[in-house]
Amino acid sequence: MQQALNVINKRYNVKFNCRIGIHTGPVIAGVIGMKKFSFDVWGDAVNTASRMESHGIPGYLQFSSHTYKEVKSALSSLGIPVLYRGKIGVKGKGKMKTYLIQMSEDENAAVADTGAAAIDGPRRQPISKANVPPTGDVSSAEK
Repeated sequence: MQQALNVINKRYNVKFNCRIGIHTGPVIAGVIGMKKFSFDVWGDAVNTASRMESHGIPGYLQFSSHTYKEVKSALSSLGIPVLYRGKIGVKGKGKMKTYLIQMSEDENAAVADTGAAAIDGPRRQPISKANVPPTGDVSSAEK
């Protein structure tokens, strides 16, 4: 999606961006409707993923600590740098540890650094202070 947005932004000289949120867990899926069918998914994992997106930062993929534990070794083996964002308040969940992957390297190149810590590889680009709360100790993120 980010690659498609980059193409559109260059072609039409606009600055569209997106946020993506991911959480893992069980869901219920089904088809609703009798005349016009619609497929949908429900469950706490869906709601939490939605919160990861809505509390996210444009240009970044944000995911929960639960998801981070599930994909940590794969991201590391692919050399994808992960930033520990810290704990953020999430409606209906309280404070949750969250992690970020930058999706576009050119959008956030000029923003100020907050000290968000790279934990799996080199830092890509700094994150805007206006969008990110101060981060916690990186070592505590692994606990």
